[in-house]
Amino acid sequence: MTGIGILFEGAGIALLWLFPASWTAWIIAVVCIFISGAHMQEVGHDLGHYSCFKNLKYNYWAQNITFTFLGGQSSSFWNKRHNEHHSKPSVISKDPDVTFPGNVILLGNDMPKDVGRKGKGMLPYQYQHIYLTIAFPIFLLTIGFNIKASIYLYKNLALKWTVSLQNYELIKFLFSLCLKNKKGSIMANVFFLCDGI
Repeated sequence: MTGIGILFEGAGIALLWLFPASWTAWIIAVVCIFISGAHMQEVGHDLGHYSCFKNLKYNYWAQNITFTFLGGQSSSFWNKRHNEHHSKPSVISKDPDVTFPGNVILLGNDMPKDVGRKGKGMLPYQYQHIYLTIAFPIFLLTIGFNIKASIYLYKNLALKWTVSLQNYELIKFLFSLCLKNKKGSIMANVFFLCDGI
């Protein structure tokens, strides 16, 4: 189940190791590691629903390892948000997946139109199917989720897995220093920025 993610993560790192000065290798590595992270998020989601192993502890530990080391986020934060989402799906101010600053997103067929007609908020919600096609995947999922995850970790001191995540990121950073050459410093910045997406 995690083989695809590990394969893509390994391919990205191998490309950087073999061709550290090649822009093409860096671009392909970023794509590989992005695919790995996205896949690990999906695997972590399934593990969070305890649907991969019969033993709940195996699901718990596999989710922590998958999210932390391969997915690049806190599993406790994900579980908190996901439980809130399932308790009140698509309810504004209750579901964290539809509650963003200024209520940027509204779901369903009627909710965006009703709010748009009332004139509440700052965006034309009746047209969100157009502007969110571009904005949602790029902005809300990456920046908003990472900011909320950082706030959660700070408030709840969820250090158990965060320390492990930081060690993993430190190893990747030190690995990039070993690859430094003419183009390495710029490429390392691109690589590490895209890894958190």
